Amino acid sequence: MSETKVITTTCRLCPVGCGMNVHVKDNKVLKVRGLPEDPRTKGRLCAKGSRVLDILYAPDRLLNPLRRKGERGAGHWEEISWAEALDEIHSKIVGYKEEFGARSISLFRGQASDWGATWLYAFRFMNALGSPNTSVTSHLCYTPRAVAHTLSYGGYAEPDYANTDCILVWGANPTNSHERAPFGAQMFSAKKRGAKLIVIDPLYTKMAANADIWLQIKPGTDMALALGMLKIIIDEDLYAHEYVEKWTVGFEELKKHVQDYPLDKVAAITELPAEKIEEVARLYATTRKACIFDGNGLDQQIGVIQTVRSLCILRAITGHIEVKGSDCFPDTLSLKSRDLKLLENLPQDIEPIGGRTLWYNMTGNIPMPALADTILTGRPYPVKAIIVQGGNPVVTMANTPRMIEALKKIEFSVVMDVFMTRTAQLADIVLPAANFLEYTNLTGYPGMRTNFPTVQQQTVEPRGQAWPDWKLWFELGKRISPTHFPWRTVEEAIDYQLEPTGFGVKQLKGHIVVIPKRYEKFKSNGFFTPSKKIELYSQRMLDFGHDPLPVFKNPYECPERTPNEEYPFSGINWTISDYYMHSQHRNIPSLRERDPEPLVYLNPEDARKKGIAEGDMVKITSPHGSIEQRCKIADKLTPGYVAISWGWGDIMPEAGANELIGDSLRDEISETTSNRLFICNIEKKS
Repeated sequence: MSETKVITTTCRLCPVGCGMNVHVKDNKVLKVRGLPEDPRTKGRLCAKGSRVLDILYAPDRLLNPLRRKGERGAGHWEEISWAEALDEIHSKIVGYKEEFGARSISLFRGQASDWGATWLYAFRFMNALGSPNTSVTSHLCYTPRAVAHTLSYGGYAEPDYANTDCILVWGANPTNSHERAPFGAQMFSAKKRGAKLIVIDPLYTKMAANADIWLQIKPGTDMALALGMLKIIIDEDLYAHEYVEKWTVGFEELKKHVQDYPLDKVAAITELPAEKIEEVARLYATTRKACIFDGNGLDQQIGVIQTVRSLCILRAITGHIEVKGSDCFPDTLSLKSRDLKLLENLPQDIEPIGGRTLWYNMTGNIPMPALADTILTGRPYPVKAIIVQGGNPVVTMANTPRMIEALKKIEFSVVMDVFMTRTAQLADIVLPAANFLEYTNLTGYPGMRTNFPTVQQQTVEPRGQAWPDWKLWFELGKRISPTHFPWRTVEEAIDYQLEPTGFGVKQLKGHIVVIPKRYEKFKSNGFFTPSKKIELYSQRMLDFGHDPLPVFKNPYECPERTPNEEYPFSGINWTISDYYMHSQHRNIPSLRERDPEPLVYLNPEDARKKGIAEGDMVKITSPHGSIEQRCKIADKLTPGYVAISWGWGDIMPEAGANELIGDSLRDEISETTSNRLFICNIEKKS
């Protein structure tokens, strides 16, 4: 009888990648435990991570490749082999490329796939093929913030929690959100030793409840607050003079610009007390070691990039970038590793959908709403095929009916996932994906945002015929462009990628390497911007036709987001659940028991006026559709707002929040849709 082995790996149910010890016997995972050596978690696992066995061994996992029989969405399938699936996919890709060009083939990669090097393999495949039309979820999550940071000072700055004396949590709830719980723990540790905690959030979260100051901002007005704070700091001479003079460009333009945001105007826009705005601005500016945690609450808003740019400028003029206790760039392996994307292989005369915009220039991908436009209209050219890996755009993108229409219209679609989703139900071929415990991968985008690089270890063989994500790209890549996919194993690919760093699979497998933090690196290298300084005034923004300084545009002056007699409420999102990752895992009974149904939150006075009581089923209606959820009364929710649970649209289509949201109103840079602010009505279900 074999002995039980303990294999150290990395949980990949969210981007953080918490260390995990996996107990295995006879190719069966017996239990998982947190890794005490992980400096971020000290051995804790979130609710999802602690129940990964229920996901791994779920009876409804996809375990065989499937081919559609009959009409799309009818649910009729036949099992096929991987060889048959690959032959058909290869044949379709080659046929479309010959007839319509490589640009007629598209990719959508979602966040049910692993975070790590497999993202690069997908991009590599598309670039080797010659198609620029790679789409991901990035316009809705993290990347708009990353673009804003990069435009401002050349990289994404992360808070130095261990040394800070003041933390602004802006648009986030890191006590429970899927990717942020370890950061929440670090914030509370900082507060315990005396750091001030300021939370800017329209919702009364656990983080807000523990804050020294909670600013219950009016949703969608964050940029106005930041610009108002900048005016206070500049007018009261609280900015870091030497830092601004030596390391920024555009201060005089900024100084003039913020005069349009006096305190009384900003207080009226944000519906915040003027004295609280002043208090927060002064506290942040005068605390030598202060940082800002900007969260996903800012992402799904029109104007997200300019909003986060205003926060970046706030950091810069107070000298809170790359200084101990502030927001710092982690030293990561990505700075020296090989870029596997093969961008140089992509023909420059092939225009991506939407053109070579600032967004495409900085991210190399196109927003999914733009891809849907092209599928439906055939402009600027036809898109005939799509491969969806670990994504569920039917549920996660705005305007669910339109997304369904696009996926029904496309001629050939392939979906690779762990479970059968609403998106997979519309595919021609469905491929079974492995769980992260079933394969090896280099984690962290890879190591792009963290100084904790690690290799996630395979612990057991995949169930059934499930394949790891990387294997799909390697096998298709060998058929399409064999010289670009020479590796027999993923370990070979990781070693090739990391060779310039001095690291490899052998050094990283089974433990977390901590790269020590360094501060004030800009003093020797400057910042990674064209000017080598922090660009308060962005010439790159101006070159692409965008405002070089953030200009606040009030969302409530837009007819599509202004409550009216028919739709008197503003719809916003409730906080992310502890137990699910976006639209995933509501089919897992042990998680569903903890969060059993979608809830919509309503202020007591609004509930009284509408005749709605706690526990009533209600119908929420917008100009785009209607859904049903159960009502819960929230004392501290601002009157006039309806806070809706998100992510239920896969297992409960009648409760999917994106049924309510249109996709015609978009951010001018990222094409982010207004998922977090829209008009609606709510009535008790008759």
